[in-house]
Amino acid sequence: MKWFAVLLGLLVIMSPCAQENTSLDFDIDSLFGLPDQEVEEKTEDVMTEVTILSLVRKRGIIFDVSFEFIAGIMPGWKEAPWFEDGRENFFFNQKILRMTSSFVIDAQISEAFRVLTNIKFSIPPSFEVGLGDFFFDYNLFNKVFFRVGKYEHAWGISPNYSFTNLLARISLKNQEKGYNGEAFTFKIDIPIKIGGIQLLAMTREPVMQGSIPSVRSLGYGAKYNIALPVIDLDIGAFYQEDMPFRSFLALKKTIGKTEVYNEWLGVIDDIKNPKKLSGAFNIGFYRDFFDNKLSLNGEIFYNAEEYASWYSPETNILESKVFDYLEGFNAALNLIYRFKGIGPPRFFTQIRYSMKGNSTLLIPGFMLPPFQNLEFYFAVPMALGSSKGYYYTTASQLKDRPFGIALLVTLKGGLRMGYNY
Repeated sequence: MKWFAVLLGLLVIMSPCAQENTSLDFDIDSLFGLPDQEVEEKTEDVMTEVTILSLVRKRGIIFDVSFEFIAGIMPGWKEAPWFEDGRENFFFNQKILRMTSSFVIDAQISEAFRVLTNIKFSIPPSFEVGLGDFFFDYNLFNKVFFRVGKYEHAWGISPNYSFTNLLARISLKNQEKGYNGEAFTFKIDIPIKIGGIQLLAMTREPVMQGSIPSVRSLGYGAKYNIALPVIDLDIGAFYQEDMPFRSFLALKKTIGKTEVYNEWLGVIDDIKNPKKLSGAFNIGFYRDFFDNKLSLNGEIFYNAEEYASWYSPETNILESKVFDYLEGFNAALNLIYRFKGIGPPRFFTQIRYSMKGNSTLLIPGFMLPPFQNLEFYFAVPMALGSSKGYYYTTASQLKDRPFGIALLVTLKGGLRMGYNY
């Protein structure tokens, strides 16, 4: 506890700036599964307690059915066309075809007890039935709120480098033990005036395969939030055996029309022998221009933590996977422009730059909704810079090719109905 207090004190002294939840509204993450982002930024609002309070309602049940069809092609080159060093340049094409449906049952059994069950169906390559979120909420006198079950919870703000999402961290030892799957979490929220305390225990042990979590496989975390008129602040820590002790500080503030955010991470490699300290920090902004037609997000990220990995959940395009964090200085830029006309057609560009290895990821493209529930995506994901750089050799959204083209069509929609007693 002494080292914990010292580390958090240092973080407070070193953090004069602010932070904001800045997620742009294009669906590029689910299409390409960016390794520098946590898929589906589920960062909760600072007033998490208010959201949970909305669960206190009359007895009833809600059925939520959704459907999505994805089809497309992703031709690409094994080597970028501009490299002429005698290497063979293999062109290959990947076809994408997936049909998924989910059926959610949200049952408010009493004013204090709620249960949510999400069942998923998908084809091809074969017919699969899977369990999505499966948890229950319970509130105690509207003072303490519990959530227990299978679901992905997230901390942190950054839409580009979610290094403060400590709940997604994975260690090499835990991977060897198989603790790198979906999360099972026990969470407690205690509102305190304009903020609150959150306590949790979680495991990624393969519970769905029949494994019963042991105490040694659990990770423990705590987070405190306070929303002041001048700034929003989150501070928290997470620890699990065979993993470093990590704590973070996240701040956000609106300056004029610009949302500014700032996050800091402190790491103690060995809590029993706290000699080596490391960490990371970022600063970024989000702003809308031209009557909200143009949205811009930029961020600078520096990471001094070595051998850091995190878990990326499954998407409709990519399987779940464990990725490594980029080290050194990195930068990100997200741009989206919304045109007028039928539906919300929009142009987007994502840029990621890693100074280490001189590596850049560029994804320009556009989305066009020609008809109701139907969307057409066109993008050109490419890796620039050194052929030995991170994005050229590792980036999963390039589908093992440093230069490619993505042509995708999605048809999706949902229906919700319910009954209250």
